[in-house]
Amino acid sequence: MKLSIIAKEIQAQLHGSDVDFPSLAIDSRKVQPGDMFAAIKGENHDGHDFIAQAITQGAKVILASRGPENEIEKKISFLQVADTTIALGELAAFWRRLNPIPMVGLTGSCGKTSVKGMVEAICQQQGTTLATKGNFNNHIGLPLTLLRLDPKYQFAVIEMGASHVGEIRYLGKIAHPTITLITNVAPAHLLGFGSIENVAKAKGEIYEILPPEGKAILNIDEAFSETWRQIIGTREAITYGLSDGAMVFARDIELQPFFVQFTLHLPNEQSHSVKVNIPGKHTVMNALAAAACGFALGISLPRIVSGLESFQGVPGRLRRFKGLEGAVVIDDSYNANPGSVNAALDVLANCQGKRTFVMGDMAELGENAINYHAEVGKVARQKGIERLLAVGKLSEHAVKAFGEGAKIYLSKDALVADLKGMLTSQSIVLIKGSRSSGMDVVTDALAIREEA
Repeated sequence: MKLSIIAKEIQAQLHGSDVDFPSLAIDSRKVQPGDMFAAIKGENHDGHDFIAQAITQGAKVILASRGPENEIEKKISFLQVADTTIALGELAAFWRRLNPIPMVGLTGSCGKTSVKGMVEAICQQQGTTLATKGNFNNHIGLPLTLLRLDPKYQFAVIEMGASHVGEIRYLGKIAHPTITLITNVAPAHLLGFGSIENVAKAKGEIYEILPPEGKAILNIDEAFSETWRQIIGTREAITYGLSDGAMVFARDIELQPFFVQFTLHLPNEQSHSVKVNIPGKHTVMNALAAAACGFALGISLPRIVSGLESFQGVPGRLRRFKGLEGAVVIDDSYNANPGSVNAALDVLANCQGKRTFVMGDMAELGENAINYHAEVGKVARQKGIERLLAVGKLSEHAVKAFGEGAKIYLSKDALVADLKGMLTSQSIVLIKGSRSSGMDVVTDALAIREEA
């Protein structure tokens, strides 16, 4: 596509030749010959400082907040804009309009990445599917995901994250999803949102941006479901949950230590047994959410079931490994908030053996952070967990609340050294903490990295 067309769409001034480019990069080290390099200004780095490196790598187009300033830069093309981050979003929105395929947009405090993976697995049963990779769910990552759209894709599954009111609305206006979903609301990113009510309000924006002909997937077990139903208004809603009245629901639920099995019921009165190789009651809810999306997309029940049963989980989220001394290590270290910790503790409590919960701090919980951590210690004790080992200033409050059998450490190395001496073939170790606490280091030290 010619730069002159793009320049018009993103209100840019074109300097240089009106050329095409194969792809876009925001990391100068990853630029390929002929690419556009978008000079994004982030918290720690300003892409404008790396324009020269991008050109050396072979960039033929530069998206920047300035024009060419030297003879080398004048030999290639520049798109000059007021704000490169906003321009990136505008470019992605334009590209999305050129690729009007069915798209599921989802958000939530817990489970959104797992649900995204399940929906992707379901969609892949019917056609090639584009899905968010890793944590590319913000104002930079989402546009980059959309720019990967091309005619080979029949579906897209886009995850939207937020830490402030208004972010989901902004992302939604870029992505234009045709189906939207909120998995749930829990205390998460409270430093940005301020309250659980604001979390619900912010997540509800994903229903605001749904077009009149779009479909809303609604978790009726959520406390804020009626608030969201009002936002959905006259648009079609497909409900799911374990409560009576849900359109997509589960019966005959079996919660096994390392998988769940249940009968999936769809609105068309079809039903089928499903086994998902991820443990926990929350996995049933995640599977219902994904199945509702599949139904909204017109995918058949057999393909929905095949997709769910093919899903193998997400790295760092309740992945089970063989550990030292024959122990079982459950790696849930990718991230943490009170809701996801409670779900993980349910999984650990359902295991047979000597159960140890290894905990790192939960971040961004605001003024009630101490109380949230103390509550984790109380809940772990109530669920019958034998041992709690923790690292982090806030996690000390979980240790105090747990009481006998709990210990706080000054470092992860000290925790690992102590825990290694406790492991036996009867040990089940759950590792969890916010990404900033880096608890994956503990997993690496204990796990053999072979699925248990």
